[in-house]
Amino acid sequence: MRLADQLIVSLARWNTVCTLSEQVDYRDWLAACYPHWQFVDDFSALRVETVDEMGTNMLSKSGLDYLCWFTPEGVMNTPHEFSTEGLLMIGSSPCGDPLVIDTLGATGLELGFVAHEKLWEDSLPPRKAFQPWPDTLLTFLECIWSQPDYVTY
Repeated sequence: MRLADQLIVSLARWNTVCTLSEQVDYRDWLAACYPHWQFVDDFSALRVETVDEMGTNMLSKSGLDYLCWFTPEGVMNTPHEFSTEGLLMIGSSPCGDPLVIDTLGATGLELGFVAHEKLWEDSLPPRKAFQPWPDTLLTFLECIWSQPDYVTY
């Protein structure tokens, strides 16, 4: 099963509206910013429908405040300093830390957060403020669904 299909299955558990569609502008943006990333085609086909005007989709679950999952428009607002370091911003945590995929990691789906204190208050580059999560994106989504206190803040 390709990545986009796996993400739809995972995100559907959150009662999130996900669709697959050809999004040429999104694909072109991903390919230009992350030409090395093997998942450009799959990821660019995924559209998570937004529930607010900020381009985010709140994934709510008991025991987890929320995760913001960006729509393609939100993802395309990834700051240039993130993309030049191979970090694709796909959302944010409850405390405001950007949720990113490390496209330069071993599998291309390594997940992590960029500590906002280090990024904005200490003025570190995104890669230096990056805090890797021990799971890949798909494992992370599965774990936060099946284990309510898997992520705590």
